[in-house]
Amino acid sequence: MIVQRSTWKVKRGSEQKMIDLLAPYLHDPQSALKRIYRPYFLGTFGVIVGEFEYQSLAELEEDWAAFFADPETVALAQKWSELVDSDNNDDHSEVWRMVEIGPA
Repeated sequence: MIVQRSTWKVKRGSEQKMIDLLAPYLHDPQSALKRIYRPYFLGTFGVIVGEFEYQSLAELEEDWAAFFADPETVALAQKWSELVDSDNNDDHSEVWRMVEIGPA
């Protein structure tokens, strides 16, 4: 399993708006977005984290290619740009291979 963990710095007061923008993808069973995190007690505030799951790197690449080829992505990008903190380039993405350990 491949997990992509993306972190987005959002404008002050825009955390819930970003979550609302991502929510349809979270509820779509075809979407690779599986979890959304926001700071709760400690951590960096004004940051939203999304976790995506894929069976392979090829699936990750195909999914993002299809996303950026979708005409609806243009409308999403407009809303996205209104929420992210473009003055702060802290957004990043990490790709991890999940370690699966069987029973002892």
